[in-house]
Amino acid sequence: MLWGKTCLVIIVTYNGYRYIERCLQSLYNQACQPEILVIDNCSSDGTVLLVQELFPKVKIIQNEINIGFGAANNIGLKIAVQKKSDYVLLLNQDAYLERFVLDGLIEFSVKNLNFGILSPIHLNGSGTALDTRFTTYLKSNFTALINDLILLAHNNKIYSVDFINAACWLLPLNTIKKVGLFDSIFFHYGEDENYCQRVIYHKLKIGVVPKLFVAHDRVQTLYKVFGEKKFDLELRVLKVKLCNVNNHDFDTKFIAELVKKISRLIVSISMIRFGDSNYTLRLFFHLFKLRKSMKQSLLRNRLTFDVQNVS
Repeated sequence: MLWGKTCLVIIVTYNGYRYIERCLQSLYNQACQPEILVIDNCSSDGTVLLVQELFPKVKIIQNEINIGFGAANNIGLKIAVQKKSDYVLLLNQDAYLERFVLDGLIEFSVKNLNFGILSPIHLNGSGTALDTRFTTYLKSNFTALINDLILLAHNNKIYSVDFINAACWLLPLNTIKKVGLFDSIFFHYGEDENYCQRVIYHKLKIGVVPKLFVAHDRVQTLYKVFGEKKFDLELRVLKVKLCNVNNHDFDTKFIAELVKKISRLIVSISMIRFGDSNYTLRLFFHLFKLRKSMKQSLLRNRLTFDVQNVS
């Protein structure tokens, strides 16, 4: 406990055997003593057994199937609301906190109540360089951040951003009360961007604290995707775009996207590119099928979360 505050750490696991020991061990390098909850999405590689053997005090919830990142985190978020935890730390299974990072995030949050999400700087798995994709999230703040890191002039500054991926998020309970849970329209990826959009809609800020660091042990390249992964990515990008609560006139934007797909289909057919035409037609129908659920998502996420109905 730090500053008289309680914190629940939620770690969603899925075949994370090679990461989870280091991830959990990093939580014992903090001055505060958070409660740790692992929510496993039906791992088959011994992840759960490893946690049970090496970290017997860690609570584990085992899902019978892989319900996705957002839905699994929602289980933990509901528990945090019920327990009235002051803070929740969402931590990826492949993310490792440096010493006292959780304490620092809580300290910054206590002093900056207008921030709904706080995150440390994301490094690569070895902690030797910035995480490749993390740099793209900083956008206009990137040059200022690098300069401050070089000059060591970053002790008490928070950089406001529009988005930071959910590898390491500190959420005050107030954020969950206002914004709610991850949206079920997203299974894996996209849910964190949607949540950030909603945080901003509810007049809270998203911040990166350059004094603090977390290592994110993932592939450090901006790779291209093909086939089904490309289709899933394009559909997810469209969902994130159309479900953005900060935008208005959903119907107009939705029709505009359908028109784009029809135009793309016509071009593909005229150029005898039947592979692309089939791909575009499939995307068109999937998008059309999602119209109702996306509109419901917008209406739901513009409301303040009803904490009383969490069960």
